[in-house]
Amino acid sequence: MKTIDINKYIGQRFNKFVVKEFSRVEACYVGGRRRYKYYFMCDCDCGNRMEIEINKLRTGSIKSCKKCSGNDWVGRRFGFLTVTEVEEKAYTDKHGKFHNTRVKVKCDCGKERSIYVSAIINKTSPKRTCGSRACKLKYKEMIAEENKENTEIEKAG
Repeated sequence: MKTIDINKYIGQRFNKFVVKEFSRVEACYVGGRRRYKYYFMCDCDCGNRMEIEINKLRTGSIKSCKKCSGNDWVGRRFGFLTVTEVEEKAYTDKHGKFHNTRVKVKCDCGKERSIYVSAIINKTSPKRTCGSRACKLKYKEMIAEENKENTEIEKAG
């Protein structure tokens, strides 16, 4: 059995978690071989305490608890939009319908509006302006300028 030094993780910080104490070890089988998962009790910055498998902390696949994960949006920029506050965190209602996180954003032109996070992280047509004609035109000009610079760099390289 491969063992780890449990004491080396106690007190360490991983993103928003601080490892407090060893909790348990669990045997599992991966590809017919026996592996072990080590669980630790961790405190999140928001005060929530939870049990987490150490590899999830080490690899960064878990960064914060569900209670405070929505707050990661505040201050992030998407085009001309800056997230100013989280209005409603994502949740699943009693009928199993998923409701996305709703945030308040401020455009560079000064307008504020409330939108769903899915609208600004959408890969095919992400929202990057408040929607006013002036902002849309300014954003298109900015993208055209970036594309022009990229093609000039490619030709020079």
